[in-house]
Amino acid sequence: MLNMLPNDMIDPLFLATAHATEEAILNAIVAGRDMTGINGNFVPGLPHNEVIRLLKKYNRYKEQ
Repeated sequence: MLNMLPNDMIDPLFLATAHATEEAILNAIVAGRDMTGINGNFVPGLPHNEVIRLLKKYNRYKEQ
């Protein structure tokens, strides 16, 4: 038997998924550190103060 949900019950699930994905991306960005990879390729970590400044600028940062 196939059970289906009406659209108005699925919307909160999509919203929760979007919020969880956004948080996971931000966590990965903030957790990233300087790294040297194969053949000496260097990738700097993002400066946390700059990330916070940009998040605040676009109203995407909430004090906890």
